[in-house]
Amino acid sequence: MALTKVKGSGLATGAATASLVGIDDNATSTAITIDANENVGIGSAPSAWTTFDGALQISGASFGGLGVNNTALTSNLYYNAGWKYYGAGSASLYQQNAGQHTFSLAGSGTAGSAASLTGAMTITADGRGLSQFTAKAWVNFNGTGTVAIRDSHNVSSITDNAAGIYQPNFTNALSNSNYSAVVTTGWGGDADAADSLATSNCRVLTGYVNSLGGGAQTADDAQVSLQVFGD
Repeated sequence: MALTKVKGSGLATGAATASLVGIDDNATSTAITIDANENVGIGSAPSAWTTFDGALQISGASFGGLGVNNTALTSNLYYNAGWKYYGAGSASLYQQNAGQHTFSLAGSGTAGSAASLTGAMTITADGRGLSQFTAKAWVNFNGTGTVAIRDSHNVSSITDNAAGIYQPNFTNALSNSNYSAVVTTGWGGDADAADSLATSNCRVLTGYVNSLGGGAQTADDAQVSLQVFGD
């Protein structure tokens, strides 16, 4: 049986003692509702949350948890065999799940209908930021002699194929090879480029255009940087 009425009368004082009389199922108005699944609604009855180990819902904002590794903070969403709209309008979801943080958005919908969520950004448990506005990989390395990485993100190693020709290898592969890869060098070479784009690596070329003829010439560079944006 759900407790549906709470009287907010605070402390009742007497000559000798004071007693708390705040909860009363005979109160004339409903302020807090606790349903049979231990979901709590403040200001309104909680939506029909399932799966989660209880949720606190304050109007259209909710906080729910599933075990020790899955916590959700929502706006205009509740979970019942999928995420659904609490009321009319747009919605958003922030979820922590096994160390991963996910931010998702949903366009306008109607109460009780399924919400189609689109991921806006994910911060993985190993600290990578996945979104269309964060670099999927970057590296700063010394391309002379024995190639040495100075600092990087999502680049595990660099293969030195020839003078001015390198292959950065990604720790975590990209979703596809249609990404943007930009190369810069310390001397601002006019033949610096990235090609042979693959999900697990790409090729970096550093060099110059021979002003005396002969086309572009590859050459090692001590200051090489690569930035990768994509899916």
